[in-house]
Amino acid sequence: MRLITSAAAALAVALTVVRAADPSPTIGHTATLIDKTVFIQGGSSALNTAQNKAFSLILGTNGTLDNSTLIDHTDFSKFSARDYAGSVSTNGLMINCGSMDQAPSSGVFSCDVFNVMKYNSTPMATVPTSAVSRGGLASTVADDVAYFLGGSGPNDQGFSNKTNVLVLGTMAQLKWRVDADMLTPTRYHTANYISGVGVVVLGGQIQGGNVLSMNNAVILNAGNWSTRPIVGDPCPARFGHTAVLSEADGLLYVHGGKISTTTAPLNDIYSLDTKASTWAWKKLIVPTAEPRAFHASVLLNDGNLLHIFGMFTRLLPLSRLSLSSLSLLSLAQNPEKPLFFFN
Repeated sequence: MRLITSAAAALAVALTVVRAADPSPTIGHTATLIDKTVFIQGGSSALNTAQNKAFSLILGTNGTLDNSTLIDHTDFSKFSARDYAGSVSTNGLMINCGSMDQAPSSGVFSCDVFNVMKYNSTPMATVPTSAVSRGGLASTVADDVAYFLGGSGPNDQGFSNKTNVLVLGTMAQLKWRVDADMLTPTRYHTANYISGVGVVVLGGQIQGGNVLSMNNAVILNAGNWSTRPIVGDPCPARFGHTAVLSEADGLLYVHGGKISTTTAPLNDIYSLDTKASTWAWKKLIVPTAEPRAFHASVLLNDGNLLHIFGMFTRLLPLSRLSLSSLSLLSLAQNPEKPLFFFN
């Protein structure tokens, strides 16, 4: 057991790691906030192999990082090894689908269903038999359905434009259907459901290594795809970024990612007011945040944006958490301080 404290007095927190071994550097993992716990699963190791790692970050009072506890329950939970998967939650279940560790010809799409009360995982019995194995997909929940979009197989194989839709409910009620194909086969993009708008896809990488512009949002609504221009501050094309929606005010926060396979991760943060009639990027002009790509981000109950693991340089993955205080961002103060160091 090891106690790790914040480097920033203004954001002072304590984290207890339960297990002798610290988290190994990880990219391409998933993170889902359910009530006051962030569930972290899978990812790719420094050796580029899929992992079955499972952690729970149990938040403290009022769902904040104060006195949080990080638990490694890999052996108990029995997740399948997955990397660059999609993750959604419903009715006390976390559902992880897809992986980059199999070629498209090796099998069909597969999912694990994790019971957050029992802390155990079982393979989903019903999967879309027409969907090939793939990772690098994006996922989001819209009312009573979850969307899993795009992705590819390993080594640039089989870029996908498929939209697989999971009708949510209890374990026995889960069932699949398909929706309209994406306009372009894409991987390493983001997807967010925005009420009154639809499923909004941003960025990503396409066949040949090209990267999609952030000047247009690609939107699925009522079975049809369309594009919507985004103006404002220049936001570089990117992939491997995160996009987190604040439902209270409609602001979408984009952080990090890469502009090419040969460049270091980005350290910028942009906001997009999705309730405005004209969508416009706003670059948050603050001291630079920590660069990350292929990480995970969740919005905590206190309005802070938590970034989990990911790629820090071109080759170095992280086993580190850090916090972007959105309240500080609005005051143009330092948005991010690294909180917990494991490596």
